[in-house]
Amino acid sequence: MSSTPPNSVTSGEAAVRAAATPLTVKHPDRRKGLQHVRNHLDGNMTNEGRYVEVTWDNFMKTYVPPTTKKFKDEDVHIDLENFKVSGGTSSDEKACYPPTCDFISKAIGGGRLECKDIADWPDKSLMNLPDKDSRRADIGLFMKRDRARWQDAKFSPGHIRIAGRRVYAARNCIAYITVLGEVKLREPGFGLKKGDALLNPSEGAERTRGQIADYVTEILTRQHRTSIFTFYIYKRTARIMRWDRTGCIVSEVIDLETDPKKFFEFFFRIAHATDVQLGHDPTATVQKNLANNANYKSLQKQLQALPSESRLTPYIKEALSGDLWPLYQLDVPEKDDPTSSRPFLVRNLSAYSSSPTGRCTKGFIAYDVQEKDFCFLKDSWAARSPSIHSELAVYKRLEPHGIEGIATVRCGGDLTITPGENDFQTTKTQDHDGAKQFLPRYHTRLVLNEIGIPLKDYLSSWELCAVVFAALLAHCQAWLLAAILHRDISDGNVLIREVTRKDEEGNVVTEIGALLIDWDLCKYREELDNGPTQKNRSGTWRFLSALLLNYPLKGNDVADDIEAFMHLLIVFGLRYHDHTSSRKPDGLRNTLSVYDECTYVDGYWVGSETKLTNIQAGVLPCRLTDTEAGKDGFRSLLEGLAQACKTHYGSLDWQDLKRYALPSSSEKAKADAQASIAQSAIKTSSISRLLSLGASVVGPQPTAAATSQAPSLPSAPKQPLLNTHNAFVKIFTDALGNPDAWDSEDKRDDQFKRIEWKSETSNSMSRSRKSTKRTVEAVYTPSPLGQPESDLPEESAPKRRKDGDAVAEPETTLG
Repeated sequence: MSSTPPNSVTSGEAAVRAAATPLTVKHPDRRKGLQHVRNHLDGNMTNEGRYVEVTWDNFMKTYVPPTTKKFKDEDVHIDLENFKVSGGTSSDEKACYPPTCDFISKAIGGGRLECKDIADWPDKSLMNLPDKDSRRADIGLFMKRDRARWQDAKFSPGHIRIAGRRVYAARNCIAYITVLGEVKLREPGFGLKKGDALLNPSEGAERTRGQIADYVTEILTRQHRTSIFTFYIYKRTARIMRWDRTGCIVSEVIDLETDPKKFFEFFFRIAHATDVQLGHDPTATVQKNLANNANYKSLQKQLQALPSESRLTPYIKEALSGDLWPLYQLDVPEKDDPTSSRPFLVRNLSAYSSSPTGRCTKGFIAYDVQEKDFCFLKDSWAARSPSIHSELAVYKRLEPHGIEGIATVRCGGDLTITPGENDFQTTKTQDHDGAKQFLPRYHTRLVLNEIGIPLKDYLSSWELCAVVFAALLAHCQAWLLAAILHRDISDGNVLIREVTRKDEEGNVVTEIGALLIDWDLCKYREELDNGPTQKNRSGTWRFLSALLLNYPLKGNDVADDIEAFMHLLIVFGLRYHDHTSSRKPDGLRNTLSVYDECTYVDGYWVGSETKLTNIQAGVLPCRLTDTEAGKDGFRSLLEGLAQACKTHYGSLDWQDLKRYALPSSSEKAKADAQASIAQSAIKTSSISRLLSLGASVVGPQPTAAATSQAPSLPSAPKQPLLNTHNAFVKIFTDALGNPDAWDSEDKRDDQFKRIEWKSETSNSMSRSRKSTKRTVEAVYTPSPLGQPESDLPEESAPKRRKDGDAVAEPETTLG
């Protein structure tokens, strides 16, 4: 780019900012309230330096397409009388909408867009969600050609006291809004004049920026976009912003009194821009005239043919039925010929992440138009560098081994603007001074043949543990056969797999297994000894090992992934099963904080010390209570896993681990957290198959008796116990092999819904670089996805010790 824009950071400051980047980005939890979400979004954007300011000329030249059309200077006028109030109420702000819409409408009058006041009329599709979401921006620009889709035919604005609003009034429509705007008379989110710092540090500014980031997140989630323009007006100043999955490019401030022509020119030019120039993904096409659409008719036929007895059927129908969201055709490159692609139909999201930046993964149950069957489509923005493997490449490395529990790829690859060309869809924010520490992100899609059921929808603790055990075995095989370490074991990445086959007598048998998905944070074994580690911690915070959380310079080892399987079961135990904190919401919140609390120290997030001390002592965060005498299988399994972790931690070289602690670790604040087996779904063949696989790892073992004692551990190890999967496999095998010790009806309603989270008023992190304690919560509805991987270049960390290392005992290869 050209000269350094005003208010941008210098290269030295960029290095400081990069060093201050938090260890991991965490998704907000909407159950904690809207302000929590917005504080969280703004905190991530500001702390990581994802806002960058550029000159007006640079912004327009780089991102706003020119046009040969001309406008008249006499049209360039905005009535600012209503913007001159001091303070300003909500009604005062609404009085600014008519002159704003008048101004924009004159600028876009001959183009493809029209301007609407949407501030008081929420989106019907969002309102039909379980939480009746009523969020809406102030002003939206929509495509004229899509008026029949975004315009509510039954819409009535009702009584409007402010003159001029009625002519522009419309219902918000997240699915079709092209550009959005916010008008403020209070709480300026950005600097007000040249020379001011870009980011205002006040609490009001945080609320304003968080509000805009929240709207952008929702649009990028519901639509298929490469970027989006937004505009922001504060009294008599304005800014234009361009958002992509790396960050937000902000124009320098515009004075609407002295230079409204700049603001006018932006709208005039985008009114004549193409869909691609406006940030719409050319590989995603809204399906119209469904009554005459052959692919839609084929989809409906296949939906009707789904077997009613399958547990998967309701998920497929929910994903592709209804009319709240548009039906899209998404084109996906062929895995061996990226110049050609195949079409898939998608409608409703099955999973997504709540962030405007990062991988921003979206998952869909999709309909393959060519094969006329259903599959799973993953859409994400992947960081690219020589040290990061594409997920497609990882699956190709896994494919020859035919590992049970690992999905197979139908097609996939990076998306382009023009079919067959190399003009890939990439982010642009990282091209600017102040954001060059970030890696570029590429828009990519991957289609898997298998569809899974969210793990949270398990029927009983036995099924939960059986599925997690199957995922553990898949993880073990991936490590042994393909030398791949997953590094993001989480509730969103382990799915229930329903498999139907015929037995030797020709009878249809349904078996339950697992799918271990989301391999784009993995590392190959040959890379783990290289020493470098990413600035951001890979993985989902709640399930990370206690070592990774307390020694942030430590790289991932196989033991960290193995431990994560235990944390996965513990969190589900806290959420859906009776335990000592079940009827004490405050106690449950405190117990859960062992997994969620973290401290921000010198640019790193560091986890709860209570989690570490619990692991060292073999103590679970709470005790499961048996629902029926003798039905202690789940509790016994967890106790066995906890003892295995204790044994592992007891054999570690803690002096050596100090190399991976922060230099200022003594300053880290300590966390104050207190310390039928559904025979219709799980067949005997599932049990036999899983135990057979487990036995191939540790050898045949007698199953544990139905007692209150935890399953036994293997004999004392010659190396840290969890350097191999053997101990966990044996504990699972012992526990699951005794079905009489399990209660088939022990799953309860979601106990996390009873937790009352403390409200937040501001995000202090954006105003201070001091160590600050924050609470994080994974998104549970819909199914959560893993945390964003780092898009910062790798930096050096202490090398792993080799001389004198214990030689790992070989694990028995599965299969």
